[in-house]
Parts: sequence; structure tokens; C-alpha cells
Amino acid sequence: MVSAPLRLTGFTKTSALVYFFLSAGLFAIFCLAELRWLHWQKDAYTGATGRDPVYAGKGLVWNSPRGPGEGFLYKRAFLRALQQVHLWSVIPAGILLPLQFLPIVRRKYITLHRWAGRLLFILLMIGNITAYNLGMNAFGGMLDTRMFTLILLVCTTLSAYKAWKGIRDHRIDIHRAWTIRCWSYVGSILSLRVWMVILIVGIMRIAPDTFYVAISCAKMEFMFPDPVDRAAMYERHPSCFNLTTAASEKTYMGISANMKRVNLEETTAILSLVFGLAGMIGLIMNIGFVETYLNLTRDDDERLKKFSMAKRRKLGLEKPEGKEE
Repeated sequence: MVSAPLRLTGFTKTSALVYFFLSAGLFAIFCLAELRWLHWQKDAYTGATGRDPVYAGKGLVWNSPRGPGEGFLYKRAFLRALQQVHLWSVIPAGILLPLQFLPIVRRKYITLHRWAGRLLFILLMIGNITAYNLGMNAFGGMLDTRMFTLILLVCTTLSAYKAWKGIRDHRIDIHRAWTIRCWSYVGSILSLRVWMVILIVGIMRIAPDTFYVAISCAKMEFMFPDPVDRAAMYERHPSCFNLTTAASEKTYMGISANMKRVNLEETTAILSLVFGLAGMIGLIMNIGFVETYLNLTRDDDERLKKFSMAKRRKLGLEKPEGKEE
């Protein structure tokens, strides 16, 4: 029963097939699910409010963000454009990713593997460049969120470079290891969503009404476009009432981070509170998983290393064994 999937995919070990489905497979499914946010927009951006979709302009655009209050960030045209470029790079890359890791593709369709690898490298670099400004401002732009963004960008960029350099040097073993590391790091974007749920449930059970997050009055006004809802928000936060636009952007309220009440600003607060921490935990978890996998497949690494060294000797990049100066 197990032999059929192994034969179809080209994997020689069940553990490798399982890791493939838990990493590249799940990430591709996640990216495919994101296609539901793709939307044909007839009209240009006119200033979305609340939880309404935020569009970058006319045409086929991503109908996001989904987080409450996150639309406030994309009132700026520059960030709206960055968001669209980011999604048009990372989501196609995620869908294409399983193809790149299938052994049967590498063996039978090496040209496809090479060109797909080049395309993935370009899409990843575009995604990283656009992710910088987006990540620095996501979910309130808190310090832990910014640290997670920077660490993830450094890890993925350096590992992608080492994977590229490995294949340029005809070191397939190095290329394999750093490519797997690179996309495992990228996969922390999926892992963090799991950890966000775990952290929110933990906070609500252990320490509800303990943590507070600063949210501007302008952002809360954006979240409540309906006059009745906005009036209720003003009752909860009277300091935000009757402020000028400039004053509203500079006035912050300490919002309880919880989901016990049906207050949208409190949901926003708890999402902002856990986002960066969930990302760091997800990244550390993925690092542990990938290093464990690479350690368990050291025989593959040794096989590829011997093959690479033989090829390098054939190309004159290495001295033949036993030959001295």
C-alpha cells in the first residue's frame, strides 16, 4: 500500500514522503486555499473601511486583508501595491513548491526542475523584498512582530543564497540541504497560524483580561464605519470622541487583549499580541523539524556528496583522489 505512493513520487523512504506531505504538501494546500481571496475588481480603490476588502486597483487583485483592523494599514497606496506584488509572488511559489521537491521530477524532467528552481528563487526574493514593509507594520507593528519579520527574511535569503551557490559549485548535497532549510523557514508562515490559535486559547484560559495592546483611535474608527457601531465604540473609549484626524492618529487607547466579549477592537488586540510570538515559535519549531529530518537522511547527503565530488573532479574543480601537488 505504501509502495504505490513511493513509486509515483520517486521517494525511496516512507519518512521522506511523510515529511514532503507535512511540509511542501501542506504549504501548497494552504496557498491553494488562499486563491479564494482572488477577486476581479471593476472599480479602483475608493477607501475601504472596517472589514471590507481592500483593493489595489482595477483587474484581478487579492481581496485581503482578513484580520480586523488590518485594512487600516492599506489605506496607503504604496503598501497596497506591495501587498499585491507580495501575494502574486509567494502564493504561486507555494503552489509550485511540491513539484520542485518530487524526486521523480528531478530524475525524469531535470530541465523542468532547473527552470522551476530559478522561478522559485526569483519569486522568493520578490516576496522577501515586499514582505519587509508589510511585516514591519502587520498587526500593529509590535517589536516581536518586527523581530520575527527580520529574522525570517535573513534566514530565508541567506539559505536561498547558499542553495544557489551550492548548485553553482556543483555541490548537490549542499544545494539540497539549504533548499530544504530555506522552504522550511518559509513554512513558519503556516506554523504561526497554528500557534496563534494555541496562544489565544492559552491566554483566554489562563490569563484573560491580563494583557493590553495600544491601538489608535483612528484605527478603531476605521474598524467601525457604521454610525451605530462607532457610537458604541465611543462609549467604550470616550477619549476618542470628537478628535481631529491628526489627533485621532496620535491618540492611543489601552485595549484589553481577549475574545470573551464581542468587541472587535479587543479581538484585534489579542491578534496583535500573539502574532509575533507565534511566528518566532513557529520558526523555531520548523528549524527543529528540518534539522531532525536532515540528520535522519544523512545517507542521502553522503550519496549526493560522493556524486558531487565525482562530478567536480570530472570538471577539473577537484583534484583526483590520491593525487598530490
